[in-house]
Amino acid sequence: MARYLLVDDSPTIRLTLASAIKQATRTPPQILEAADAVEALKQFDKAPIDAVFLDMVLDDTADSGLNVMAKILARNPSTRVILVTGLPASDPMVVKGIRQGAFAYLPKPARTEAVRKILNEMETESGRFGRIR
Repeated sequence: MARYLLVDDSPTIRLTLASAIKQATRTPPQILEAADAVEALKQFDKAPIDAVFLDMVLDDTADSGLNVMAKILARNPSTRVILVTGLPASDPMVVKGIRQGAFAYLPKPARTEAVRKILNEMETESGRFGRIR
């Protein structure tokens, strides 16, 4: 069973993202949630996580998501971090996140087809996930 960690300070965004992930997968995944950086790292350290869907702006700090991503990748470099943001893909912060190791960029609001595409890309790269149709 795949395990995903959803990190966003908005409960509505977490709910929407969880729904999109569930709709995009054949097998029900385990979904963990965190509303801030501290809780995200606690959840991450509890058990292995296959992918982290991470808001780039936590606690009203522009680079807080990137700081969390750096800590996650330092703990486990093979974790797939998906940056979730309302910023455009060309925004310097998004580009910086991709350069620093993010697996993908997901624009808000999360759409099921975009989530499915990212999950398929993870499966293609790692072979750990079953192909999602």
